[in-house]
Amino acid sequence: MKNYKIAVLPGDGVGPEVINEGLKVIRAALGKGIGNPVAAILSAAMMFEWLGEKCGDEEASAAGKKIRRAVESILAEGKYRTPDLGGKSRTRELGDAIAQRAAQGI
Repeated sequence: MKNYKIAVLPGDGVGPEVINEGLKVIRAALGKGIGNPVAAILSAAMMFEWLGEKCGDEEASAAGKKIRRAVESILAEGKYRTPDLGGKSRTRELGDAIAQRAAQGI
């Protein structure tokens, strides 16, 4: 995922420069339905993986991995991409595609 823009990077204690850049992206997309949901979705995956590790919960770990794989496979296909990634998908379209893929367990 290192080749993607800042809007797809999940946060885990990043510095002020990254936060400020992220806020610029959010402000530009606010209310337009074009915001990239990937960072928030990957943050949820990180939370599940952390819970799995800290609490010994294999289901939480598996959920985090499913979400991460779903994001990676949807972005790799290239069909669903928000404008910041060079596509025309709306926020909901990309989010729904990732959710459906995660539910399939792919």
